Amino acid sequence: MFKQSPKQLLVEQELLGELPAGASLPKDASERLGALRQDNQEILDKYPAERVAKEIQRRLAEEPLSLIHILAGYGFAKAHKPAAHKKCMMSALVVSAVFLICYLTRFYLTGAHRYPGEGPLRIVYFGMLFSHMTLAAATPPLALRAAWLATRGRIDDHRKLVRYAWPVWLYVSVTGVLVYLMLYHL
Repeated sequence: MFKQSPKQLLVEQELLGELPAGASLPKDASERLGALRQDNQEILDKYPAERVAKEIQRRLAEEPLSLIHILAGYGFAKAHKPAAHKKCMMSALVVSAVFLICYLTRFYLTGAHRYPGEGPLRIVYFGMLFSHMTLAAATPPLALRAAWLATRGRIDDHRKLVRYAWPVWLYVSVTGVLVYLMLYHL
């Protein structure tokens, strides 16, 4: 990664459409912005991991889709609508798998991101993060096993497993959204 001056950072944020609210470019930087747009493309071509990481970061914001599918699937199961339940839960599996791939790719490219908060909120954040990470590791095997049991017609075994697996998956989805919000938007 290359070092940037504060002015260069503002220009890059402007070029990527991520200029913080209320921030403005210095006058001389604004005048040169047209020429710098071409230079920026050269930088992004030279450092494709940065561009990929930024795109993945945008994709990570889509995690609530999994939560919506999980809740809808639960509602359809309670309403005894197995076809709709199956569609929602399979969609939740796919969305969660895409999210996991994006998250792991982003982590590989950019490493861990430090939590910027302080005080009691920091303790809440790390407590939530630890429980989220621990249960997130258990969720894929539980969800895949539950899906496998259901597709094999072993509904009684499926129900026994999801009695525990569904709340874990729901907790991981909710805390995933909260961790994201706390890390990037607080």
